[in-house]
Amino acid sequence: MIAAAAHFGGLDAPLSADAQRITATFLDNELACKPLGFYTWSDALRHIFQQDRLLQQKLELPDVKALTAALNADPRLKAAYGEYLDFVARLTNPLVADRPDLRQSNGRWLFPPSRSHDPI
Repeated sequence: MIAAAAHFGGLDAPLSADAQRITATFLDNELACKPLGFYTWSDALRHIFQQDRLLQQKLELPDVKALTAALNADPRLKAAYGEYLDFVARLTNPLVADRPDLRQSNGRWLFPPSRSHDPI
């Protein structure tokens, strides 16, 4: 998933068959991949939207283990990850509670989506 998201972000590297499958499946889901608002204004913004939206998907356990190990191996990286998630939660809305991030023992989301406001 990380390689597929990096591809949307402009990484010019060959994708594995698995990353190609993830990319194709994601692009087939119009509800998930279709940019909204100002993200429709340019190809660069569209790619940022798709990269970030893909990174909000639930991770497979091998990916969780690899990412958690990388975060735990580098205290500065782990701190930056936590600071970024805290910043996003303040900038938008609190993160969705039932989609725990990798700071939590049961975390399966690298970047959980923010909670939306309930309609009145």
